[in-house]
Amino acid sequence: MSRSPSVSRRLYPERRFASFHRRDARFLFYSLLADLVGPESVLLDLGAGRGLAFDRDEGYMHWLSHLRGRVRKVIGVDPDPVVFENRMVDEAFLLNPDSTIPLPDACVDVVFSTYVAEHITNPEKAAGEISRVLKPGGWFCACTPNKWGYVGMAARLVPSRHHARVLGLKGDEAKEKYPTSYKMSTLKGIARLFPGFRNYSFILNGGPGYNYGSVLLARFWLLLMLILPRSMGQELFVFVQKPE
Repeated sequence: MSRSPSVSRRLYPERRFASFHRRDARFLFYSLLADLVGPESVLLDLGAGRGLAFDRDEGYMHWLSHLRGRVRKVIGVDPDPVVFENRMVDEAFLLNPDSTIPLPDACVDVVFSTYVAEHITNPEKAAGEISRVLKPGGWFCACTPNKWGYVGMAARLVPSRHHARVLGLKGDEAKEKYPTSYKMSTLKGIARLFPGFRNYSFILNGGPGYNYGSVLLARFWLLLMLILPRSMGQELFVFVQKPE
């Protein structure tokens, strides 16, 4: 979530030669996801968008986050037609107006999303649809800011219409900055929404996000994350498995 590569390179020496660093949340998420999929897996990218990571990621991080070609099929679904521009999916569909996923029951092995859950306004509907399209034994995997982490709390203090400007987002990133609700971004919420699922979700601190290019601010976020309780960690990693 760091917005400035120069900051991460100063904080983490490995970032000077590698496409990720030791606290990179997306690196951890996709590494864990890779252990759950195989050549015959069918995946659903929930909130796939236009696939900005295709051009943004590089090196090993590009390979790790680009699942198309490593599994049987990657399906992308999103309420925005930009999903049809996504080069990281094999098939793309628009989310129906009633928020149902236009796929049959029990048709995918894994539903995954990165920094999408915090935008979901009807978590009960979303969880029901995720459960419906998952095969028995299938997984829902997500990475999202923890509602009680500093990013989640700051986002709720700033009106959604100002988020793109405050975060310094431009171009396509600014266009795809949707309002946040954080209704699906807590450990208790995930346990409530997926009863009966095996729940392996956890909270972890990633890199110092939203540092505005300031090493001093980044170090402040690192110190803050060090002293805050674990329940106020920055990232929520959701890994829940549907019963067989």
